[in-house]
Amino acid sequence: MKYTKSGQAQSFDIGSMFLTEEKQTYKDNDVIIFSDVRRLAQIFYGADDETMLRPEMNIALYCYKGKLTFDVNGQNLTVNNGQMFICPPNMILSDFMFSANVECLVMCFTTRLLQESLRDDFSEWNKGVYVDKVMILNATADDQQLLKSYCDVLVKRVKHPETVYHKRILHSIVQATLLEICERIRREESVETTAIEKHDNVRSPQQSRNLFDQFLAILNAEPQKRHPVEYYAEKLYISPKYLTVICKRESNKTALEWIQEYVIEDVRYHLSTPDLTIKESAEQCGFSTLTHFGRFVREHFGCSPREYRKKLRKQ
Repeated sequence: MKYTKSGQAQSFDIGSMFLTEEKQTYKDNDVIIFSDVRRLAQIFYGADDETMLRPEMNIALYCYKGKLTFDVNGQNLTVNNGQMFICPPNMILSDFMFSANVECLVMCFTTRLLQESLRDDFSEWNKGVYVDKVMILNATADDQQLLKSYCDVLVKRVKHPETVYHKRILHSIVQATLLEICERIRREESVETTAIEKHDNVRSPQQSRNLFDQFLAILNAEPQKRHPVEYYAEKLYISPKYLTVICKRESNKTALEWIQEYVIEDVRYHLSTPDLTIKESAEQCGFSTLTHFGRFVREHFGCSPREYRKKLRKQ
């Protein structure tokens, strides 16, 4: 079963994710859980078969039978039996293919719930997902049994008649599952330790990591990412120089490099939206003139905005 998506990329809020009650497994303001992975296409695409998925929620998908393939921001990924796929918000997913025997559990959850569930370990998630860019988690045979057990408990609880504590119990199981995922993210990380020069104004490692997490959260939530470093530093009540030092210390990338990376994905997304003209796409991405926009697109995509839009439509 294949869904080939081209054309308009849409962004969805939680309330619009389920088109009919029949498609709903479980949802509240922070969590959506379903066990039929084919619903990814049905839930987010609905009747319109010419869209790409850009969810505003985090996704954790555990495949315990068969396999599935799809594109994430143009990169093709395969999730095999025993593997888990994790994805932050606002990534473009498309071109789904499922094996006939595929069985998965899919959890979609807000960053708010993620922060509440992981608490002090939220930095580990951010480092794995945003810095190390871990998307596929492998599991040992023991891990697979354990993760499958969580999936079974979640499915059983979802199917259980609602009670006074139904939501709280589900959120507790989701929290435990997210902690298990976070533990596996730490195992996957293979980052070389580099010496970081001391800076007079750099605070404790935990304060530094907290500020870095806040910066990523603000950057991720900002509708228009293309702002100077000063803009984000002001929101954190620190100097631009200090923000750059923190980013370099925590991720080996500067604050400007992080902003640039997000702007590139914004450009890709808005150029994939046919309802917008090139000029409107430029404005949505924060470019004041078409000249600056064209120069940016040529620098990062190797062609003009119009040519790149044609390439996206052919995918």
